[in-house]
Amino acid sequence: SDSQDLDRTIETLCSRDGLSLAEAMETVVPPIVAEIVALPEELHSFYMYLRQLMGPFAQGPVALMARHGDECVFSADALGLRPLWALESQQDFVFSSEPGVVSVEEMVSEPKPMAPGEKFMVTIDRARRSSTLYPHEAMLREVKKRWLRRTEVEEMAYYKAELRAGG
Repeated sequence: SDSQDLDRTIETLCSRDGLSLAEAMETVVPPIVAEIVALPEELHSFYMYLRQLMGPFAQGPVALMARHGDECVFSADALGLRPLWALESQQDFVFSSEPGVVSVEEMVSEPKPMAPGEKFMVTIDRARRSSTLYPHEAMLREVKKRWLRRTEVEEMAYYKAELRAGG
């Protein structure tokens, strides 16, 4: 199935090729060009590279929740066709296809549906018994930083991402 293929691909990228979960997820489900254009300019070249690396391998409709080691990634498809909700309690970050999985008394804010193409990353520090939430843009910056460090490249070649009229 498509889900098994996606799972095997991400597992291979993490286990065999040494990518972090966030890097693997961005490789197989990169932002669409319209989203890349809206990102800060310093991310354009990197994300256009990822977009061209595997093409539209897994664009949806899909809501993805993945964990590898102490890293979790949550992703809504580019068109927002499968809902994924972000919720926060006093002690937890919760992502779910339903907003009612956390009782109202436990919520610190209203449940928020993830926007089309939006992603979050949570890293877990077991020693400190804590976690860190990386909102969408912070996750994208972290993925670029990890990729450049892992490949020992200082910066991506310049690429100007732009939309042209009619396509």
